[in-house]
Amino acid sequence: MPEGGDQTVIELERRRAETGREATVEDTSSGQADNSVGGIRIRDVSHVFVTPTGKAVQAIEHVSLDVKPGEFVSIVGPSGCGKTTVMNMVAGVVKPTAGTVHLNGVPCTAPRRDVGYMFARDALIPWRNAKKNIEFGLEIRGLGRARRSEVALGLLKRVGLEGFEAAYPKELSQGMRQRLAVARTLAIDPNVILLDEPFAALDAETRVNLQNEFSHMWHRLKKTVLLVTHDLQEAIALSDRVLVMSGRPGSIKAEIEIPFARPRNIADLRFTDDFQHLAERVWRKLKDEFKA
Repeated sequence: MPEGGDQTVIELERRRAETGREATVEDTSSGQADNSVGGIRIRDVSHVFVTPTGKAVQAIEHVSLDVKPGEFVSIVGPSGCGKTTVMNMVAGVVKPTAGTVHLNGVPCTAPRRDVGYMFARDALIPWRNAKKNIEFGLEIRGLGRARRSEVALGLLKRVGLEGFEAAYPKELSQGMRQRLAVARTLAIDPNVILLDEPFAALDAETRVNLQNEFSHMWHRLKKTVLLVTHDLQEAIALSDRVLVMSGRPGSIKAEIEIPFARPRNIADLRFTDDFQHLAERVWRKLKDEFKA
C-alpha cells in the first residue's frame, strides 16, 4: 500500500476527479496556454491549528495576497511561519479559520482539477513505471489510453527522460525522479501549479539544472505558479515576485518585484551583481524574523 506522499497524491487525484470538471486535457506538447484563468486571491486569512493535546496554535493571521494569471510568485519565510498552510488553502485541503481564498473567483473548498501540486518528495508511485506515473492523473479522469500515452511520451521527452518510459522510480536517480514528478504535475494541464520545496532534496548542480529546465518550461506554458521555498536564490531566480512572511503567526511582511527578463539562464544569473543585490535585500527582510 502507498505511504506518505504517495497516498497524498492518490487522494488528491481522486478528490479532484470527484469535484472537478469533465475530463479534458489540452495538448501539453503545444506550448500554448490559456492565460485568462489561474488567478489567486487571498483576503484577510487567519488559521488556528489545534494540537492532539488540545492546544491552539495560531499559524497565520491577516494574510492577503494576489497572484495574477500566468504569474510566478514565491513565498519565503522562517520555518513554521505558515507558508505551506497558505499553499494548502489554495489547494483546497485546508480551510481557513477566518478570511477567504479564491481561485478564478471560486472559493477554494476542495481539491480541484485545474490545480497541480508538487511536493518536496517526488511522491511517485513505486509500482508504476515512469510512463504510468505520468498517466496516473489522466487515467483517474477517464482519458483514453491512446491519449494518455501520447501526453506521457511527450512530457517524458520534454523533461529529458525519453528512453526511460519503462523504468521504475527505484531505478532512477533523485534528479530524474524530480523531473518525472514535474512531468506528472504538468500532465493534468493545471492552470495553477503549487510547488512546496520541489528541488530541496537535490544536490546543488542538479537543483540549478532542474530549476533552469522548469523555468524554461514555465516560460512556454505561462501557468500560474505559487512556490514555497527556504532557498532565497531559488525564489529570486524563478519568480516574478517574492513575498516575505514574518515568523509565526505568519503574515506578509514584504513584497519584492524581480526585474530580470525572461527567459532566464539561472546558472549564470546567480552570479550577477543585480542578483546578489536582490538576494541581500530579501535576506535583510528575513534576518530579523530568524533572530526572533
